[in-house]
Amino acid sequence: MIDGGGTLKSALPLARAPVSAGRVVVGRSIATIVILLGTFVALWPSTAALTVRWADTVSRAYTHGSLILLLACVLLWRRRASAAALPAQPSWPAAAATAILGLLWLVMYRAGIEIGHLALLPLIVAGTIATVFGSAILRALWLPVAYLYFTIPLFDAINPLLQWASAFAVGGFLNVVGIPVYFDGLEFQIPAGRFEIADGCSGLHFFIVGLSIATLYGEWHFDTWRVRLRLLVLAAAMALLTNWVRICIIIVAGHVTDMQHHLVSEEHYTFGWFLFAGMMAIYFLIVRRWAAPEPAPVPAAPAAGARAAPVAGVVLACAALAVPAIAPLADDNTAPADRAAGFAPKDPPGWTRGPAPANAPVFRNADAASAAGYVRDGAAVQAFSAVYLAQSQGKEFSGFGNEPLGEGFRQASAFVPDGDWLEARATDAARDPWLVRIRYRIGHTAFTGLRRAQLEYSVRSIVDDPLSSVTVLRTRCAADDCASARPLLDRFTREMP
Repeated sequence: MIDGGGTLKSALPLARAPVSAGRVVVGRSIATIVILLGTFVALWPSTAALTVRWADTVSRAYTHGSLILLLACVLLWRRRASAAALPAQPSWPAAAATAILGLLWLVMYRAGIEIGHLALLPLIVAGTIATVFGSAILRALWLPVAYLYFTIPLFDAINPLLQWASAFAVGGFLNVVGIPVYFDGLEFQIPAGRFEIADGCSGLHFFIVGLSIATLYGEWHFDTWRVRLRLLVLAAAMALLTNWVRICIIIVAGHVTDMQHHLVSEEHYTFGWFLFAGMMAIYFLIVRRWAAPEPAPVPAAPAAGARAAPVAGVVLACAALAVPAIAPLADDNTAPADRAAGFAPKDPPGWTRGPAPANAPVFRNADAASAAGYVRDGAAVQAFSAVYLAQSQGKEFSGFGNEPLGEGFRQASAFVPDGDWLEARATDAARDPWLVRIRYRIGHTAFTGLRRAQLEYSVRSIVDDPLSSVTVLRTRCAADDCASARPLLDRFTREMP
């Protein structure tokens, strides 16, 4: 007992330290995973849009999305010791950056620019982690967060390139094996039948999954960045090769069976994944022969007094995400229905109103629409309008699937501004020429730039409920000359109330 009291006091910290350090390591890792998943919950419109992509069994390019989200959480857990070894310091600059990203996300969401708000989602996750823990911990965890981009449909941008690469590769193969082929863009004809390298045949899904596997492999083994780059290049090359082999086998099967083979007449997607699995087995056999990586450095133990998640950082993060998280729930951004009546084109004085013309423009999910034909002094003008009390993804006047010229009409010249209107020539199903004018309005402000109109709507929708409208005017040209039709539309637009 001479120094027993001192010994006891020094022994207690030694006994408690591993427990306390372990709690920090586990708690901080759980906190980062909760931040990731919590951001997906808070920005639920983006998550809802992603789940639609993940469940898309037609294009199938992102059906791996939910697995990517799970793997990102697993990678955060694997880096738990590195994150716990660094000091956690809430960051005001990161909170400000996250708040700005959140407002930009809200603008993109209100504008219906889906790829915009989806692409911001991982950045907001990163900003939230930096807000709670500081930039040093974000630098330690950036790759698991960036891994989320394998589920964001940014890769759609390279799909046409992959389609043309597949067509080039297949054309070379058919020339080598002697199968006669005639290419017409992405469609090609062999003696037995016709094939097309459609969007889903580009190999985009194999490409994304291959890159995600290579990234996961490099992170799992803590490889150097040079090795990780080699892993990515090899995976990309083998994924593309898989798709080219798949297409060539299907074509040969169609050639020798007069298009009756199961791979041609029924289903060939599953066959592709069997090929991909075999190719990845070869991939792993190759990369395992590469030099083993050096052991990763052992992270230091958490500092004394470290906490899993600073309370101040959590409060800052909640404040930064408050507006984008609450705004879609608090305000559905719908203008009063009685305001829609004031935006339909009025009958110009002196013009006789007739029945609605056929082949009217199509604006999907518009809240109100009108169509009429007008005649004066033997000249005819057709007028159409569509009104949106609120715009959202799939419910917007710039959305895919809209036909602003009219059903069966095809654009024959570029749209050019003419005052508040956009003007272009078009042809109908009978190839008769028409002159078309379109005007987009947010409230009472007219726009000749569609994207600018959408962004104006999204910004104004944060503080108001703006009503959106589009008006289309059409008149038939004389033969191939639309010069005489232009004064007629000028007169009609001047006399519109």
